[in-house]
Amino acid sequence: MAVLKIIFSNKTEYTVKFTPPASFKELVGGDMFSSLKMPCGGRGTCGKCRVLFKGSALLPDKSEERLLGKDLEKGVRLACCLVLTGDASVTLFEEKKSDVLLEGDESGTGLPLSPMAKGLGAAVDIGTTTVATRLYCLESGELLASCGIENPQGAFGADVVSRIEKALSGSLEALHKAVIDAIYETVSLSLTRANRDISELSVIAASGNTAMSYLAANKSPESISHAPFESEDLFGGYYCSEYFKERFKDVKLYLLPCISAYIGGDITAAMLATDIDTARAPSLLIDIGTNGETVLFNGSEYFGASAAAGPAFEGAGLSCGVGAVAGAISSVTAVNGKLFAKTLGNERAVGICGSGVIDLVASLIEIGELDETGYIENDAVIDGVTFTKEDIRAVQLAKGAIYGCISALLASAGTEVSELSQVFIAGGFGNKINIKNAEIIKMLPKGMAPIASSYGNAALSGTSRFLLYKEYREKAVCLAKQVKTVELATSPVFMEEYINGMMF
Repeated sequence: MAVLKIIFSNKTEYTVKFTPPASFKELVGGDMFSSLKMPCGGRGTCGKCRVLFKGSALLPDKSEERLLGKDLEKGVRLACCLVLTGDASVTLFEEKKSDVLLEGDESGTGLPLSPMAKGLGAAVDIGTTTVATRLYCLESGELLASCGIENPQGAFGADVVSRIEKALSGSLEALHKAVIDAIYETVSLSLTRANRDISELSVIAASGNTAMSYLAANKSPESISHAPFESEDLFGGYYCSEYFKERFKDVKLYLLPCISAYIGGDITAAMLATDIDTARAPSLLIDIGTNGETVLFNGSEYFGASAAAGPAFEGAGLSCGVGAVAGAISSVTAVNGKLFAKTLGNERAVGICGSGVIDLVASLIEIGELDETGYIENDAVIDGVTFTKEDIRAVQLAKGAIYGCISALLASAGTEVSELSQVFIAGGFGNKINIKNAEIIKMLPKGMAPIASSYGNAALSGTSRFLLYKEYREKAVCLAKQVKTVELATSPVFMEEYINGMMF
């Protein structure tokens, strides 16, 4: 019998006895391992679950050697790759939490206020990468405070597929607690900023993709894990688990209605925020996020599709990726062949977020360092942040999925880009995205930039409207039922345009 000592950043220790050889991540399990970042789902490909290691273990493989380099000599290892062969100690590095920067309130509609309850209410966007909250006085509709943090479920994988797999393999409770804790943290911080007490809070309206809704409700996502991918629950009601009641007592949690297995309540909310039902048709709503959900309204029918774009545009899955936090490179320009960056909050660069990724890739194309196939001779370095060849590949996969999804949806509706009246861009970019650059890197089909506008976190804005106005609550239920889902798996247009969209 061997002993594993785990040392946390606050110097507390935890001891596990085991029979070697044993995998570290299997020994500690989902609950404890959630303190480590695992954007790749523990596959040993992202290099972000670094720990300080002493003791007996199998030697690192080539992948770990490549990701860690000289840090290996300092005793740094990847937690997900550690196979222990005897007594060992693992020290967890201090977790750096950054408050996600949010855009202002967009809930005003001119309608008479008709909130879900009395007292205080919170609108929450349960994003795959971030959890964002707005706190309202329900009697006046006044926005009191807002807060956003990284979704701690990222420790179980950066994308919904990884988290569904973890939920089905025994970590459902851990994933559920992680997201409820995140909601509690954002709500509590918002209450503190507003100098209000949690006893005044009566209701939380939350939207998220379908997988996030399952995890928030503490329900198994088994039905959306395999063909025919038909969700047994599309939500649109109150889902207060025992753990939620422990944290929030008498507060109620309402999860907005989802559209299908992979088009969630966040898209229902985005449709509310953009008023797509009354917009000039044909109109297209694109959520540039992990799932690349898209909805087209041609004036009489709604068509929706979702493509697994991955988290490259949300700060995860990249060697240097961060969310919309202070110090994130949010925009890049090329001047006389040189790259210049701006960061959120004008602070020292700590990484690059989605809008910065789009600008950087467009700038690399402009100065001739990136060719149409995605080949780049050397890694790009800007303000001390390195953007690798592997990062370029991740961007190609993400933008190819979004490009293919848009193309397949237009084809299914019999609509050309030239016929579109409006394009709404939603996602965690705030209003920072350079839409022209999104077209330049071939994330959006050519011709969309002139009619496209950014709506920032439309899911949060739409959820705010749901919380405050009866008309939008009724509209949400109606819209969610009207969208016809286009199955990309059987679409020849999607596969062809997905490959086409990977080019620059």
